[in-house]
Amino acid sequence: MDMPKPDLYKIIAKPESLEPSSPDMEIVGVFNSGVTTVVDGGVEKTLFMLRVAESAVEEPDDCVFLPSFDVQNRDDSPFKIELEKVPKNDLLDIAKKEVKFKDNTVRLRHISYFVKVLSSDGINLDWDTIEMGLYPCYEHERFGLEDNRIVRLNGDYLNTYVSPHPVMGVSTSFATTKDFKVFERFPRGNSPRPVFAGLKDVILFPEKVSNTHLKGKDGTPKKSFAALTRPSGFPDVSLPGIFVSYCPCFSDEINDYIMYWGNHHRILESKNGEFTGTGGPVIRLKKELSLLDEDIWFGVHHEVERHLDDPVIYRGALFGLDIDEPWKLLYRSSPFIEPNVHDLGDGYIPNVAYPTGMILRDDRTVDIYSGENDTWTSVRKYKLDDLVDFLVGR
Repeated sequence: MDMPKPDLYKIIAKPESLEPSSPDMEIVGVFNSGVTTVVDGGVEKTLFMLRVAESAVEEPDDCVFLPSFDVQNRDDSPFKIELEKVPKNDLLDIAKKEVKFKDNTVRLRHISYFVKVLSSDGINLDWDTIEMGLYPCYEHERFGLEDNRIVRLNGDYLNTYVSPHPVMGVSTSFATTKDFKVFERFPRGNSPRPVFAGLKDVILFPEKVSNTHLKGKDGTPKKSFAALTRPSGFPDVSLPGIFVSYCPCFSDEINDYIMYWGNHHRILESKNGEFTGTGGPVIRLKKELSLLDEDIWFGVHHEVERHLDDPVIYRGALFGLDIDEPWKLLYRSSPFIEPNVHDLGDGYIPNVAYPTGMILRDDRTVDIYSGENDTWTSVRKYKLDDLVDFLVGR
């Protein structure tokens, strides 16, 4: 089966598309965007929550500047990036992306937040619509927000995002919104904190699904919220991969039970021992569209490949889950979204194609949005039939 080729490939956001937050900072990446659709002025548009990464413009010869936000632990914390001056003699190692202290802890040399931009066609961004999206306000977010993913649930939009904190760990948090202007973090009415400690690449299903661990009096599974997660501890013992996890929430409305998860099922494991993780939210793909015998949960994910001293490579691939028993993997494709297909050079981190969003359009095309080399945002437009044929091998 030949790999599907996009009918369109385009870099749609670059660091020079935006202005940095202050003269002391420069934008090194606009990438790994959350993507969804909204109605604006009675017209459906594509909304992007672009991850903007900034670092210090220049540093003294004997020091590095490490950024963090001046969080006030309240929703209306000011947008303020501070730079900590660290002598190079206090560091064990200095790399382009990060530094390592002598106690082996690591700090990033850049910091990220999200801005909101609209597009009428999902390809060309209307930069006149740019607004601040979500930025660090609480302690667990102090060192930045990364890799937004968006799913629509019962009229709300739930954003998942990662925060790299030296004490609280690299964790995933949730924030809901109706308009992408006001965001509500969890738990509500309390001090927000990470929902998934130590986990990345988390995205909820767009509706409740069957939970084999919760059964009614008649013995049939109840439905609950579910998410794709990526536990990554001890990869030398168990290969990293994608899991389905469940929340014991019986209400249709997202509430503070969303903080509690369990009943994990592995659905995918890394083929190369590296960190394989989800892309955008899965799509309920109806059999009438796919020409399969049944509906499936249709998703995109990234696979990471490393061989000995070779560079790490991120690629994109597809998977299909059973619609009624989503812990069952039905289909898995080989990678087909390749990095470095543009002519823009290595960027901030080379060899990365990192899908974070996928939208099925009414004309039976699929737009897959990816971060490219931790620097740019791209779109690839495919025919749905080509992707399904590739996934199932027909």
